[in-house]
Amino acid sequence: MVERLELDKQEERYCIRGKHAVIICAMVLACSLAVGL
Repeated sequence: MVERLELDKQEERYCIRGKHAVIICAMVLACSLAVGL
């Protein structure tokens, strides 16, 4: 049971990191577009 809980926590962290990565990518694209214009 303990191992399962630890795995769940790791999965949640990966989900949060994934969301941050998407936000960062979107900001980089927005900045590159602004500089390009």
